Amino acid sequence: MKKFITAMLIKKRKGDGSSSSSHHSESRSNERVEEKQLHTLDPFILADRILAHHDNLLLTHEEIGKLYTLRTCGFNHTAVFDEQLLGQSGMSTDFPTVFYAIGWGRFWQVLEFSIKVISREFLATLKSNDTGVTFHMFNKDNSLTWSELSTCLGFDQDCELDIDHALQNFDLAKFWKLITCSSNLFVRRPVQIHNPTLRFMYIWIIVTLFSSPSMDDIGCKELLILYAMVNKIKFSPVKWLVPF
Repeated sequence: MKKFITAMLIKKRKGDGSSSSSHHSESRSNERVEEKQLHTLDPFILADRILAHHDNLLLTHEEIGKLYTLRTCGFNHTAVFDEQLLGQSGMSTDFPTVFYAIGWGRFWQVLEFSIKVISREFLATLKSNDTGVTFHMFNKDNSLTWSELSTCLGFDQDCELDIDHALQNFDLAKFWKLITCSSNLFVRRPVQIHNPTLRFMYIWIIVTLFSSPSMDDIGCKELLILYAMVNKIKFSPVKWLVPF
């Protein structure tokens, strides 16, 4: 009897071991199958996106239309002012002082070059909403709040995002007379601005932020930025830049 019980226990243990071994073997086999399936899965592509073959980007029909428009635009890494000119005119000192005063110290000079196809993908898919922006990059949808986008672009974190609130004391007539001694608001030319630094700043604004075929007519946004510079008001124009 003793031998029989011992034999049964040994047999049971062997059976347990075999069952356990079989279970582990099956588990490892399933893992290998799953791993193989993971490696062979096709990349996920949203149904409403198609491949823009020229740039190999996955875009919607609307975004492809924007991309074709961007292709007609120039893509150059150019400096607004020659460094030698800035040095000779004294602007090499004035520019950093002014930009740091309004919280644009890391924004006004972009030291790294960008990549054309990534820049086009970003601009073609960029959309704004009440809380921030969305865009598609590296086959992935992304979103940033206005504050996050402002910081990413190089504006100081304490820059005011509410432009109307930040520049609420701006008076067009008073400010124009202050910088030009003119009361005529119907003709606003950069040559009328007395301060040479402000004239240089206007050219930087119109070339860098709000490009226009003509520099002769100063718009309200440009004057608002000049007003912030004169009064050292920290604000972020990021909500102006995205629609533009």
